[in-house]
Amino acid sequence: MKTIYGLDVQRLSNAKDEFFQNWGIIDDGSRKRELVMARCSFAAAFITIASVTAIAKAMGRDHSVIVYYMKQHDALIKYPDYRRLYESARDLKEHIYNGVQEDEAMTYIELRTEVQRLRTLVVELNNYKSRMLEIEKIIAS
Repeated sequence: MKTIYGLDVQRLSNAKDEFFQNWGIIDDGSRKRELVMARCSFAAAFITIASVTAIAKAMGRDHSVIVYYMKQHDALIKYPDYRRLYESARDLKEHIYNGVQEDEAMTYIELRTEVQRLRTLVVELNNYKSRMLEIEKIIAS
């Protein structure tokens, strides 16, 4: 799964507006069940192609709210009304961002883990390089 960190927040915001409009939902900033479920389903659908921060900005929320939504998704997907919202948001995402293939992408956590692995590898390679240079000096002497 891939997170596109450079994804335009305005495009995400427009997608959110379209999603809400399709369902006749007005985001008045309240915590009404229908509105929270719509926000959660949108975030869960788009998390595969956008960072938590980008989704939060597009939705006018703090990133911690999006993290909370992701934790709630598995429990909420059991409810038919939430599942319909989620499937609708997922379909909208696929329609708008059809060039993004989730299966060939990475999540933020996967990307961070890979960066850390590569940093460790660079340190190891630099250590090997230093050892090789020391061995070459000894051989040349």
